[in-house]
Order: sequence, then structure tokens, then C-alpha cells
Amino acid sequence: MGLVFQAPRRRTGTAINSFLELAVPAGSLKPGFYVGQITLIGDVAGTFAFPRVALLVRP
Repeated sequence: MGLVFQAPRRRTGTAINSFLELAVPAGSLKPGFYVGQITLIGDVAGTFAFPRVALLVRP
């Protein structure tokens, strides 16, 4: 399952930054190891990035 949306942009100096916040109810995740991935697409430059973050949920 994936979510598709355009994150708000914030200009800081010469760079344009975006931020993402994801809230998940603590009881909705079973104990285990999870990996989250965000797909970033730069339309103007034609570039892609796939940063990942690891999350360990303990009982």
C-alpha cells in the first residue's frame, strides 16, 4: 500500500525543502522490523531518490 501526495515546500536561501510527517497509532503495528521508503521525484531535473528508514517495534 502506498500514499501519493505532494509535500508542502519551504524555500530556505537558494534551496527548496520539503518535509513529511507520518503518524501511526502505536497499537496498529505488531512487534517486528519495518522499513519505510519514500520515493522522491524531481520533475525539473528528472532525478529520483529512494531514501529508507528502519523501525524496530518491540513488545
